[in-house]
Amino acid sequence: MRKRLKMSVVLYSVVLLLIISSQVLAAVSGKISGSVIDSKTGEPIIGATVRVEGTNMVTKTDDDGEYFIISLPSGKWDIAATHVGFEPITKEGVRVLVDLTTPVDFTMEPATIELGRHIVVRATEPIIRRDLTASKVIFTSDRLSTLPNIVTIQSVLTNYPGVVIDRDNSMHVRGGRSGQVSYYFDGFSVQDPFVANSGIHIIPSALEELSLTSGGYTAEYGEALSGVVSAVTREGGSQYHGGVKMYEGASHAYDVTTGEWSELKRVGNRAVAFNLSGPIPGADSKRYTFFTAGEYLTDATHLPHNGTVSYTGTAKVVVRPTSKMKLKSNVTLYQADGDVYDHRDVNGRSYDFNLDGLRGFKKESYLVGATGNYAFSEKVLLTTSFNTFSTYTKSAPNHLMDVYWDQWPGYTVDSMGIYNV
Repeated sequence: MRKRLKMSVVLYSVVLLLIISSQVLAAVSGKISGSVIDSKTGEPIIGATVRVEGTNMVTKTDDDGEYFIISLPSGKWDIAATHVGFEPITKEGVRVLVDLTTPVDFTMEPATIELGRHIVVRATEPIIRRDLTASKVIFTSDRLSTLPNIVTIQSVLTNYPGVVIDRDNSMHVRGGRSGQVSYYFDGFSVQDPFVANSGIHIIPSALEELSLTSGGYTAEYGEALSGVVSAVTREGGSQYHGGVKMYEGASHAYDVTTGEWSELKRVGNRAVAFNLSGPIPGADSKRYTFFTAGEYLTDATHLPHNGTVSYTGTAKVVVRPTSKMKLKSNVTLYQADGDVYDHRDVNGRSYDFNLDGLRGFKKESYLVGATGNYAFSEKVLLTTSFNTFSTYTKSAPNHLMDVYWDQWPGYTVDSMGIYNV
């Protein structure tokens, strides 16, 4: 009886752990599958080795000549197939997408007397993905790099029909409210619980994949009502890569005293973003890698005393202690402050001679997460994760920004217990 009760408790704990994990961790990897056949006979090749180049991910084909590899990070990969008596073959640039299966089939030529021959095939993306059953648009890193002057993920997603950005920079999908869109960053929820928008700024140039699912999503995203935004950052490889991107904008300036517009000129819209990735110095280049990115952004408008200055930094470290284990940790920091100009306050009084009364804001957020994968077999993968996400926002008149709100002039509490300022 005790043994049965103990087994029931263990089973219940495992089920509860899986339920909790599904709520806090969204998918950040994809899958490849396919078959390996003999070009001469058309028969499946049993026991062929299929390997993801540059990693320790490898498998063999079954009795039907079929294989699959799970938990492959989003991005482009070279997939190689080898077998005794056949020419080795490699498919380069296979695009793997989050939550989807990419078909990769091989047709191998019988080996000839000539040695050292290796067949290389350039992979092409399928026109139709059979396992894509949801309304989903995907922006890969290649596509993101071709979009001009993209500084926010909202400006990227507005290229998709049904997405609208309002004047508060909140995103609406298919007519829904802004709070009905869920945001995930590297698999972790970054939803601001106060305003229900993304709690951090996501650097578009640091992403391997950005997707918007506007219908047909699974219970994995149970809190979403009108859309799910998922952003996945890149991972470092065995070689060093990096880049810097800068841009500066121009606008018309508005003079509140004369009511006239000036000539087109620079007003302070600037962005500087960088990224660097590769192996950790002094360590095994295939087992220890890193990726880091940062961005400085100033967003000014045609109105005076109205703009935002923000700083964003993100870093990811990946460690592969064994061929079956992968550990990943990431940290993201975000800080922003600015002013919101309005011609008059709620009482109709002009701010022209009381600029300290204009509303300012400060925002600070950080995300710390860790994920571990362990492959018990080719078909069984255990994933555990931990993360903490914090966001702080304060909005107040500039001259009262550092004063606690119950110390503001005119602060009262009426008979109903309602606070008034």
